[in-house]
Order: sequence, then structure tokens, then C-alpha cells
Amino acid sequence: MLNDNHLGALLHFRKDLIEYFKSQGIKIILCAPESEKENEIPFSDVIYCPIKMNRTSKGIKDNIGYLLQLNNVINKFHPDLIINYTLKPIIFGSLLSFLHKYKTISVYAGLSKELTNLSNKSDKKSRLIFLIIRYILRRNNRAFFLNKEDLKFMIANNFYDKSNTTLLEGGEGVNTDFYKPSNEKKDSNRFKIVMVGRVLKTKGYYEFVDCAQAAKSKSLPWDFYLCGGIDYIHPDKVLKEEIDNSEEKGFIIYKGHLNNLKEFISDADCIVLPSYYNEGMNRSLMEALSMGIPIVTTDNRGCRELVIDGKTGYIIPPKDSKALLNSLISIYQLSDNDKRSMRRESREYALSRFDVKQIIKIYKSEISRLLPQYNLFK
Repeated sequence: MLNDNHLGALLHFRKDLIEYFKSQGIKIILCAPESEKENEIPFSDVIYCPIKMNRTSKGIKDNIGYLLQLNNVINKFHPDLIINYTLKPIIFGSLLSFLHKYKTISVYAGLSKELTNLSNKSDKKSRLIFLIIRYILRRNNRAFFLNKEDLKFMIANNFYDKSNTTLLEGGEGVNTDFYKPSNEKKDSNRFKIVMVGRVLKTKGYYEFVDCAQAAKSKSLPWDFYLCGGIDYIHPDKVLKEEIDNSEEKGFIIYKGHLNNLKEFISDADCIVLPSYYNEGMNRSLMEALSMGIPIVTTDNRGCRELVIDGKTGYIIPPKDSKALLNSLISIYQLSDNDKRSMRRESREYALSRFDVKQIIKIYKSEISRLLPQYNLFK
């Protein structure tokens, strides 16, 4: 059973993993909040169990309701293994796995800001919550982390013994056969810059707009595209009115959530993410690299690991729109040969580090160790 706080994340980030499990004859159950994406599930023989869940709610009633629904799913299917993604599903899924004595793997696609903040609080209530969470998480059979900083934090705070953790150095991986460079010639001479991700302040929305405004003031032949949905319940959300205002002023072009994102970015000159969010290992940047597109991102966990500075793109300080602009100018002013070299370096780096086949091998090894009685993999 795969348990997450967003069905879209399961379908996009773990599609290749699910397909591999299916090819091995493994029965897959997806558990995630109710979603209109139910109609987009590409697997006819995968069971989807929608539940009601508020990702950001700390209310007792909401969380007990989520726990009971998750418990009902587990009681109905009796999964041999539960893989939990993101903090709330990890905490509640781990608790139920422990109570029901099921094997469990927790995958940390970035640490929650609430958990890191909780570690710095000294009041009795916060310390009690922290200790309870730690007790629950130490019941996990295995924990996967996407970057060294998250792993270091969890070990330092005694959530896990190092022997029970695995660092996925390639994040959750990308299908490099699917995300590959386009051979089509670019139609326009304009410099195409794309930011991909949920539209949040902490993803660097304002820095992106400020950079676009500065480029416009310099009359640079650049187009700034913003691709991603608005997360209306997230505390760092950006209002649609703000986006509309930036678009009306000609700074950016907002595309929203695109089902054909791969095709849209195929002729991009650069993908940017000026994030200071608690990233795990940012997926959109990995996809860009796999397509041979240089990236500019921040010296931030889950971002800096994706850049060989000056070869696959540039690393800039967080919250620094001027540095973002200067890095884009550096790429823009490269010779054609140097641009081709940067694109080639990006693709080769993705192939060597982020190929999802390497991640599947790790899952296969850990699951075989946890469930040796089944001989699951052919």
C-alpha cells in the first residue's frame, strides 16, 4: 500500500515504481485524499482508496477522522507492506503499521517545516508532541531520505538509527527514457525561462517576478513562464490576484497546471526554481536536467544537489533576485557551443545520478529484505 497526502504526487512521482510493482504481479493500493485526479489513474488494476484529509490541519477532530479512515483501509486490505510519503501520512501510517504489526517504509520527500520548528521549542506541550512523534517513527522498519540534511536532522534528533535509513542520492528518480532532449528546432529567438512548481512564496515566486521585472526594464528578449497550480490551503500560498497583476504588467506568463508540461518545456532555455522551501529533491529540476535543460536554483537543501555549478546550471543564494538575473544573463550570453555543452552536461548528469531504474533497485532490495518469505521479484 502506498500512502500519501496527494494523489497527483503518487501518480506523477511514483508512476514508474508502481508500474514496476505491477510487472512483478504485486497488488497495489493507493491511499490519498479525495481528488479529481481519480479519473486520471493510468492503471486499470490498481485500487485507489480516497479518504478525507486536510494536509495542513492541526485540529484533533480532523486528525482523528483521518486516522480512523486510514485504519479502515488497512483493516480492509491487510497490506503486507505500507509505504508512507510526506509527514502526516508517515506519522499516522507508522502508528497504524506498528499497532497492526505491518512492515513499513517511510519516504521523506522533504521535511515538514513544522517538525523542524518543533525541535527548537522548549515548552512542555511541544516537547511531549516531539517525543510522541519520535516514538512512533522509530517503529518504522526503514526510512528513505532524499537529501543528506534531512537525514542528518532525523538521526541527530534520535528519530532513527542510521542503520535503519537509506539515502536516495538520486531522489525518487526520473524516467530518463521519457524525459529526454527534444530534437525539434526552436521556433523563436526569444530566451525562454520557465519556473515549475506549486505557486508558493517559499518556492521563490516573488524572486522570479522581480527577476522578470528587471529583465523587462533592460529590454531583454526574454519570456518568463510560470507553470504550476495554486495551493489554496498552504500558509505560503500566493493569491491569484497577485499572479494576475504580474501578468497584466507583462512580467510573467502564467500557464497554471499543464498536463503537457514535458512538451511545453522541451524548448526552454533554462528552468529556474529560486526556492527556500524544505525540498526533498526537487522533481521538476531533475526532469529538466534529464531533458538536457540547464537549471538555476538556490543553495538550498534538495536543490543544490542537482547542480554542478557552471556545468549543468548555477547555484544562487536564496531570496536573491539579482543573483537569479545575473545567472540567467550568464547562460544567455554563452556561445552556441557552450550552450550545447551545458545541455549535454545536464543530460549526462541526469543519466548518471537520477535514473529511476537505480531507485527501483533500492526499493527492490529493501522490500526483499523486509518480506523474504514472498520472493516477490522475478
